[in-house]
Amino acid sequence: MKVLLVVEPVAKSMGSERVVDATAKWLRREGVDVAVLDPRLDIPLWLIREFDVVHIFNSGSSLWAVSRLVDYVKDQKPIVLTVTYWPPTVGEIRLAEKVMGLDGEKIAILMQARAAKDVTLFRIAEEAGALIFTSERERKAFFEAEESFGFEANGLCEIVENAVDPEEISKVRIEKEYALCATVGRVEVAKNQWTVIQALRELKTELPDIRYVCVGKDSLRLGEKMKEDWIEFAGEVEPAEALGVLGKAEAHILASLRDTPGLASLEAAALGCKLVVSDDPYGTARDYFPEGMVSFVDPLSSISVYRGIRDELLRERSDRLREFVLERHTYPKVVKKLIELYNKVR
Repeated sequence: MKVLLVVEPVAKSMGSERVVDATAKWLRREGVDVAVLDPRLDIPLWLIREFDVVHIFNSGSSLWAVSRLVDYVKDQKPIVLTVTYWPPTVGEIRLAEKVMGLDGEKIAILMQARAAKDVTLFRIAEEAGALIFTSERERKAFFEAEESFGFEANGLCEIVENAVDPEEISKVRIEKEYALCATVGRVEVAKNQWTVIQALRELKTELPDIRYVCVGKDSLRLGEKMKEDWIEFAGEVEPAEALGVLGKAEAHILASLRDTPGLASLEAAALGCKLVVSDDPYGTARDYFPEGMVSFVDPLSSISVYRGIRDELLRERSDRLREFVLERHTYPKVVKKLIELYNKVR
């Protein structure tokens, strides 16, 4: 079987591109012939015809190049789409006003741009022979949003959960540093590092040894606005360096306003971090992590985030969560599901 994986690059350390790289690696281990394509490149149709399946990953980009590619191949080859979707929330608008200082007119422009991107995604989904969701909550959210825009995808639907690469995890030295907290992810309104810092400042009066590392491009320039000696904005780093931070961190905090979740929380858990994650309706963490193993918080409430971080830092260390993730969420399991799906649509 020959499979073409398609992703529009955003940044080399972004989760979507690392997901594609890991998927390609483990598919090849199963004997699948894989190529990875940047859809912004002009690829002759005769070359695409050599593949049995075209698998598109939504990277959160503008999707215009992906849409053009879909129009090019939809009548030639079966398309599989990994959706990666969560609708915008009122909380995101409120934080954009507070953190970025945007007025109503600029907020409206941002929401219009987001709606245009969603419409493009819905159009691509209508042409796909199969849709992949990473959780049941994501599937429901997507179809509710799609229906509200007047679209209707009719392809197969499969739940294929996100995963970690066990080989990459095994390379990381796990040596925890007391009260070291981390967030891996681009510094932006949706990732909500601003609220995390508010909560940590309050908690630091009780636990003065707290330190905080933000790993990811600082799109909001919080490093300039919230500069303190116990906070480090590491910027965009190589994936191995980000994993190294997680190997040292006591807790990983992702109080995101929309998270599916991606690699960050899963890799953090696999590397022995305690987790603070957003509760409903801000993502799908409850589809991944059992009650009692992590702290679920309201990302719009610094008090809720404060309590979640405090509970995790005071929680006795345990390998339960790490073992849970490495048992259920690894690429050797994921690619077997993908191959079954490819065989259904080809």
